[in-house]
Amino acid sequence: MIGNGPPGPETRLMVFGAHAADWCFRAGGTATRYLQAGAQVRVVCATFGERGESAPQWQNPEATVESVKAIRRAESQRAADILGVDIEFLDLDDNPLVIDAQRMQLYVDRIRDFRPDIILTHWNYEPTNRDHQTVSETVVRATSLARVAAVQARESGIGRARIFLFEPDVMAQPILGFAPDTYIDITPVWDRKIEALECYRPTQPGLLERWPERGQLRGVEARAIGGMPSCQYAEAFRRFQPYAGEYFV
Repeated sequence: MIGNGPPGPETRLMVFGAHAADWCFRAGGTATRYLQAGAQVRVVCATFGERGESAPQWQNPEATVESVKAIRRAESQRAADILGVDIEFLDLDDNPLVIDAQRMQLYVDRIRDFRPDIILTHWNYEPTNRDHQTVSETVVRATSLARVAAVQARESGIGRARIFLFEPDVMAQPILGFAPDTYIDITPVWDRKIEALECYRPTQPGLLERWPERGQLRGVEARAIGGMPSCQYAEAFRRFQPYAGEYFV
């Protein structure tokens, strides 16, 4: 288990998103910075967003669920390749995303296997996009269950991962109560993140208009309140657990 401080080869960062694009827009820069610092990074997508987040594709009268899934998979895989991260698609179907005991076990198994020190996932109150909230709740629960299962199996090395919740949709934030308390400077990897985001333009062009502006805004906030004068672009998170330590950080 890695404590606070710069990441290194022993650091394990895991990102859980509900749909194919969520991880990249909300945490792609952070994942890339950790990867470049030597950390191990893994992304897990619950669904492809084939129903609720692929409207342009459904304008094709010949579109099917499977054909749209294939497009979304290809987009997200290209984005992951650009950023250099390892990505997995659980293909659980979206809108609604339903998590039963068997599907919960998928999350437990992946957390036990990867043993993350840091987990990034969705804000935990998002009735405007319930799939996002479902993944957030599932990840928190699975993290606890993974520790229990590890104890029963006499495994070592699964500690209490620090969980950070990334931003909900930009347009819905005023009603969702998201207030960040953690900013990650992604200025050094901003151009690469934008290149990755372009992979999603065919299916979610509106996101390409909103999220780059959000990165700039979070950069302004990081400079103003975070003491980061060189930060031009940032990603924002909210701690799930309070910090406890011998000193302030």
